[in-house]
Amino acid sequence: MIICSLYEKNMIKNIVFDIGAVLVGYNPNDYAVKNNMSIDKLNKAHDILVHTKEWREYLDGNIENQEILDNLIKNNPEFSDEYKLLILKENNEHITYEIKENTKLLKELSNEYNIYLLSNITKETMESFKEIYDFVKNTKGGVYSYEAHIGKPNRKIYDLLFSKYNLNPNECIFIDDKLHNIEMANELGMIGIQYTNYNELVKKLGGKLN
Repeated sequence: MIICSLYEKNMIKNIVFDIGAVLVGYNPNDYAVKNNMSIDKLNKAHDILVHTKEWREYLDGNIENQEILDNLIKNNPEFSDEYKLLILKENNEHITYEIKENTKLLKELSNEYNIYLLSNITKETMESFKEIYDFVKNTKGGVYSYEAHIGKPNRKIYDLLFSKYNLNPNECIFIDDKLHNIEMANELGMIGIQYTNYNELVKKLGGKLN
């Protein structure tokens, strides 16, 4: 079990995890190769996707899955197959993978701390993760951008987490891979840990797994 010896143990009651790149990784390339899709073309489609206004709206739950897919294909028909792979719910099991050492750590921590999730994530992706992966069962709940209609690092989504579960920020550790999300967490009184890899995470938590 992790013992948070860097802090007053009794002060920390809750550990909040991001999902993407912390608990679940993203790798569509293997599936693309198996299905004779161009990795370069897939990467170009992904780069266009994440820089569109529609993607932010989709993450925040303001447009539906089919609407963003239709718009993307209309504007970039040459990437039709790539967008279907990236957007459709049924493809999440093919293009994501569980970061098992981290989900195992989450499960271990859940024996001693309340575990929550705070993620910028689409409705379809979260629904599929609940079906594919077991880590959600080891949490007390979470707040997601598609439900909150706003995402990190906006302080409102953190405040929603605090109010929904009656959490004191000073009793929370927050683990996320993005520095700007950690900076906001620290500003609000949480103890932010920027995730880089498992070993560093364990070190920063201040203990060892038995």
